[in-house]
Amino acid sequence: MSYEPGVGLGQMYGRSQGLVGDSVDGIAKITDPSTGQVTMFVSHNGEGPTRPGFSEVNPQTQSTQPGLGYSIQDTTLIDVLPSNTVTALTSDWWGVHIATDEGPMMHWNGSNSEMEQGAPSSPFC
Repeated sequence: MSYEPGVGLGQMYGRSQGLVGDSVDGIAKITDPSTGQVTMFVSHNGEGPTRPGFSEVNPQTQSTQPGLGYSIQDTTLIDVLPSNTVTALTSDWWGVHIATDEGPMMHWNGSNSEMEQGAPSSPFC
């Protein structure tokens, strides 16, 4: 959320707008010296039903609402595996597949270099 004196509060941002979580643990700001583009890395500590991680965000001015708008560029989960006990590990042309003693199965997608969350373990029991 942002605040503009004389105008008011801007929109609240959280999971439903694309951030990793609904609470903010920290913010780091980087400005590209050649373009002036500002990128913020908004961290989340895993509070509530979410995992710890961070969102890459670009602030944008809005003419129709008070405060700033934000464009969510990407999110990254820090502790990607649901458990440290790995029960199965395999790879194929698509990537690496990792099962743990807690669901869901996780996948390293080799084509886009991203971790992805798969199906919960219950359908496989």
